[in-house]
Amino acid sequence: MRKETKYTKYGEQVTIDVDGTYRWRSERSLYSHPHELPTVYKAFGVILLVVYIFLSFIIGSDGLEEWWDFTWHFLLALPVVALVILIAYYFLCWLKGGKYKAVFDMNDKQIEHRQIDGEIKRKDVVGGMLVLAAAGGGLSEPARGINASSKIHTITKFKDVTKIEFKKSSNIIYLYERVGKYDVFVRSEDYATVSNFIISHCPQAKIL
Repeated sequence: MRKETKYTKYGEQVTIDVDGTYRWRSERSLYSHPHELPTVYKAFGVILLVVYIFLSFIIGSDGLEEWWDFTWHFLLALPVVALVILIAYYFLCWLKGGKYKAVFDMNDKQIEHRQIDGEIKRKDVVGGMLVLAAAGGGLSEPARGINASSKIHTITKFKDVTKIEFKKSSNIIYLYERVGKYDVFVRSEDYATVSNFIISHCPQAKIL
């Protein structure tokens, strides 16, 4: 077992290991912080747009009237699709117990994000629901956590971070790489400390 020393200056959650690694456990409510919903809607929106364009070419060849009838019914269906996605999202949140829990390890080079073992549940029910959404554009970590077919274990290297976005009201820090976006969430009493540490180790990153 690795030895940890409580570092009281950094609040109740953050500890510092003998090798200088900062470690904390945190959790998020999937109900009150639905930050993944815009990404899910965006992903399905891209898919629906591709389907619409493809079918428009086919149906449009039969005449303008047929194309307009198809477009009208397509638009009428969009609110229904949006409602179904919303219900499905919160249903998956319910299957996950309403919370996403993770452990973060942070050192001079990177942040490691590990989903807590107890969160891996209902694999057969949940695994695969967000496949289409994931294909449409990278979901953030808690969104991928809802799809519990595999345990999350990601490493974000500070040298690869291009942008940093701070959401103090939600206690979330977004780290952007060229091909991905990653969430770091931490309790409010430790937010400033973790934020300053990340900024000092990502001098090349743009602060949003």
